[in-house]
Amino acid sequence: MCLRWRLNGLDDEREAYSWVKAMVDELPPAYREAILLTEYDGISQREMSRQLGISFSGAKSRVQRARAKLKDKLLDCCHFELDRRGGVIDYRSKESVCGCSSAPNTQAAIAR
Repeated sequence: MCLRWRLNGLDDEREAYSWVKAMVDELPPAYREAILLTEYDGISQREMSRQLGISFSGAKSRVQRARAKLKDKLLDCCHFELDRRGGVIDYRSKESVCGCSSAPNTQAAIAR
């Protein structure tokens, strides 16, 4: 399950990737690693557990906590408009210091 974006154009995709990646980089190391391995590198949670030498249930918990922490960071920064299935269709910054503040309101969808 890799993080994939479907946006209006390649520039929008690069910009969104940039500010989401910056938020991932701010996570505590164990959670950052969990997101990078499963969402960016696309490895399974089972493979992550093998690579890190932790139990499968521990890996699943770590990924879920990492996702929750990232979600909190995103929701603190931005307002998201979602479609019926939970896909992002628009976003805008809540604060001028947010990484997504330079992005215009963009039609977007995050495929899970």
